[in-house]
Amino acid sequence: MRNQERGLRADVTGYSDFVDPIDLVSDVAQHPPNKVIVLTDPKGKTVSALVQAAYIQALRHVGVAVEHRFLPPTDAPHHVLRQAAILAAATYSAQGM
Repeated sequence: MRNQERGLRADVTGYSDFVDPIDLVSDVAQHPPNKVIVLTDPKGKTVSALVQAAYIQALRHVGVAVEHRFLPPTDAPHHVLRQAAILAAATYSAQGM
């Protein structure tokens, strides 16, 4: 879906047989995690908010618990959310999950 959105026939590695996470939603549903936390920058271009929203909707459709957080990153490509991811993981861990 992401490469289609961008009009690409191959991913950044040059491969055209890449794995799109949305194609694996049924596999995730077979062994669902307690929760998935998705961090999205609405201005992100590497993986757009639209593509991420479709993935989240697909996960929820098969019963996977997803928390969706919109956060602005500090990098120009709007993709690096390292600090926010660490905080999300720490918050989740602190809740005893």
